[in-house]
Amino acid sequence: MNKRMKNFRWTSLLTIAVLVGLSGCDQFSLNADAGPDQTVGIGETVALDGSNSNGPAATLTFTWVISSQPAGSIAVLSDATTATPSFVPQVAGEYVITLTVFDGAGEDADEVTITVTEGGGSGAITVSGNIDNDITWTDHLDSPTTPDYHLTGNVSLNAELTIEPGVLIHVDEDVVLDITEDGVLMASGESGNMITFTGSNVTGGQFWKGIRVASTDSRNELDFVDLSYAGNSEFGGFANFVDLRATVAVMNGGVISITNSNISNSGGYGVYVRYGKLNSFADNAFENNAENAVGVDIEQATMIDANTTFTGNDNDVEIFGSTLESSAELNLTKLNGSAKYLVTGDIILKSFLSFDPGTYLEIDDDVEIRVDKGGVIVADGATDDLITFTSSGVNSGLKWKGLSIWSADARNLLSYVEVLHAGNSEFGSFANFVDLQTNIAILDGGRIAIDNSIVSDGAGYGLYMRYGEILSFSSNTFMDNEMHAIGLEANQAMIIDENTSFSGNGYDGVEVFGSDLTDESTWVSLSGTAKYHVTGTLDLLAGLNLDPGVDIEIDEDQFFKVLENGYLSALGNSGNRITFNTSNEAGELYWGGLWFESADARNALDYVNVSYAGGAAMDLDNFEDPFAAVGGDELAKISITNSIIDNSDGSGVYWQGAGTINDIESGGANNSFISNSNANVY
Repeated sequence: MNKRMKNFRWTSLLTIAVLVGLSGCDQFSLNADAGPDQTVGIGETVALDGSNSNGPAATLTFTWVISSQPAGSIAVLSDATTATPSFVPQVAGEYVITLTVFDGAGEDADEVTITVTEGGGSGAITVSGNIDNDITWTDHLDSPTTPDYHLTGNVSLNAELTIEPGVLIHVDEDVVLDITEDGVLMASGESGNMITFTGSNVTGGQFWKGIRVASTDSRNELDFVDLSYAGNSEFGGFANFVDLRATVAVMNGGVISITNSNISNSGGYGVYVRYGKLNSFADNAFENNAENAVGVDIEQATMIDANTTFTGNDNDVEIFGSTLESSAELNLTKLNGSAKYLVTGDIILKSFLSFDPGTYLEIDDDVEIRVDKGGVIVADGATDDLITFTSSGVNSGLKWKGLSIWSADARNLLSYVEVLHAGNSEFGSFANFVDLQTNIAILDGGRIAIDNSIVSDGAGYGLYMRYGEILSFSSNTFMDNEMHAIGLEANQAMIIDENTSFSGNGYDGVEVFGSDLTDESTWVSLSGTAKYHVTGTLDLLAGLNLDPGVDIEIDEDQFFKVLENGYLSALGNSGNRITFNTSNEAGELYWGGLWFESADARNALDYVNVSYAGGAAMDLDNFEDPFAAVGGDELAKISITNSIIDNSDGSGVYWQGAGTINDIESGGANNSFISNSNANVY
């Protein structure tokens, strides 16, 4: 081998050795490789790949982070400590992802840029977990049946979420969109381009849970939104005792406006608000919700409008037990079409509430509507548009408790109102000794006007008043109440008019219980065959005038006592006699009688029948207590003409010597005394 060839050989070997050495050094250095840059559309899953990273160690540790992302993006990497993480971008723009690899001795980093284009996604944007930054959901897919967003897990909104018209949102089974105290939901669609929330597997019969609103922000809004197939499971945060299902659940001070929206096919309520507020509510539609369309307290019930429609729900608008204490004068609207309110718990009015003509309320078993002190009820209907309060269980024979009036406000009014099927249980506050059932209870200073109204089918009285006042009363109808149509004290009997009708009641007429008459009064002849029923002694401390035709029945041993400052003027005529009789003639029970201690010249009986009295003694002086149909002491004065006094269990008339009485046995007096046990006249 020549020298030249030998030198070439050694030079080549050296070169190869150097190259091999250099190659070996590169093979055992640490290199991070985040993969190539990518361009994708919103909603596409971005698959990252760092598997080309290498180093001298057998095992590398991978850490991926999103170094920067567009404003409003809440993208989160999944499997961020593996070689192949992924994420789903929701906002267009550039996302810079940094990969750091570590081999135990050192680390190296590399970046990859993901460019996300608007509208380029091939599928729904998957959403779950927390939304902590303000974001807008857009209608980024062209297909009207492909969802723009897919809620695969519970979402807590802790920032502002704006949803644009046309967005379609699918929600998985039992998933909730929770508008927390820090969140705001602004879902504002358009007519013809509504926002839609619906279940992701409707054909499989699955329901999502609903939207929970605990945010007090007045911007919370559902406008032109279609919500369907929610109500899978109960919301448990309304109150300690209330757990229920609803498409929209407003609680813990939450505020929301719901307008121009459709809520349908819920597994529970459509909307339920407890300890929350409807900022506005109008022009919505509720259809085929398994439970009540809307559930609210009495104040929020006044937000429900006349244009919202109700079809195929269990009930329309439930008003649960609650108290109205608003500083504003509120009104309950007549619901659209044949829709009704369902009252499921006691309602206490401590402020003003009026009712539209035609408003219809069905009230649950033993539930009371109470107009408390400071409250006002103005139920002013119309001839062809009555306001109705009735039982929700009429077909099952159930009764609500009744309407009680404690308020002395002169605006209290029932006009063209029906109060039906009440009287389930007793009102216990009339007095220490009076507990009874009634459709309408007026007590403890309560005042109200009642005109052109129907009170019927009660399990007790139609109307009972003690220590209250009826401001006006005309042209009412009392029928089919199990006890007396009306019960009241002597001063209030004068308010009853001749046009009010009575039929089918346990007693057709007016009970006047034992009481003092302190206001000059006139009792009219009641309609038809209705009568006054005096169930306790009446002390007349003022004048009582009886119209021709008045018919009075009095209970056993009870008196009309005409005391010193009072008088009794009972002036009938030949065609319309005034009648005082026992309430139990068949049982041969006797009432006490007409007892006079008054010297008033207006004391007179003309064309009067006094029958079956004399059942109890009159204490007319210190030495004799007579039994008589008509009796007077030594100061008493009376004129009796054209009258019949019969079947007394004592004397017909007993008058003290110093008292003044006309010659009642003369032909000119034209009186008749028949079958009295003692002397006709003493």
